[in-house]
Amino acid sequence: MFAEDPLLANYPSLSDKVYEAIQKEILSGQASPGTQLEVVGLAKRLGVSRTPVKEALGKLIMEGLVQDVPRKGYFVSKRDSEDITELIDARLMIELAAVERGVDLAEAAEIGQMRQLLAAIDGIMDSQGCYVDYEEFVRKDAAFHFVIVGTARNRHLLEAYRRIFRLYHAARMHIALGPGYRRGLETKIDHATILEAFEAKNLPALKMALMKHMQDTRQWFVSTQTQPISVTANAGSKT
Repeated sequence: MFAEDPLLANYPSLSDKVYEAIQKEILSGQASPGTQLEVVGLAKRLGVSRTPVKEALGKLIMEGLVQDVPRKGYFVSKRDSEDITELIDARLMIELAAVERGVDLAEAAEIGQMRQLLAAIDGIMDSQGCYVDYEEFVRKDAAFHFVIVGTARNRHLLEAYRRIFRLYHAARMHIALGPGYRRGLETKIDHATILEAFEAKNLPALKMALMKHMQDTRQWFVSTQTQPISVTANAGSKT
């Protein structure tokens, strides 16, 4: 029940509370793509009426995280290979545009923040490159890329990137939580190369590092389409 969580009391409306709760389930992988979101069931489980649930679902539909299927109901959005590839390409285009300006505007504090986020990855990754806590990695990974885009000093660009990253994250989460996910070492190396280029203010090297990072990500997604990873087999752990 929402009343039992004092943090939720700070939200401006009940629908915002419900929105955050449902969004969290989607972005954490708890509600995987294709999962039906029943208004009555959600209202009962969250201890609210149907109205704030419908309002929250409407907002999630606008963000692309939920689909309203006529005569069937609400479902967590599914994304095919083409859509995921376009999301990754959109991320790359925004980051490449951001560093055109950001490579010269980046402040020491931002470089330091990227360095701290890179170092933090070690604590959530084992020797084989598997994540001990993938959700925590996602937070560090997202923060690293948001700093990159933020160096351009353009709020609208950053907001557009946040929306795209959110959709991308929802698509990857249910796959990456499965067993055998070992991209930790590659991610760390890529991030280190990006950081090094930022520190040197070397725009060509920075762009090359970003393109390699996104190309590797795209290739990983393609491989999961031919050899899908089972989430059920690893539902009780975070690797």
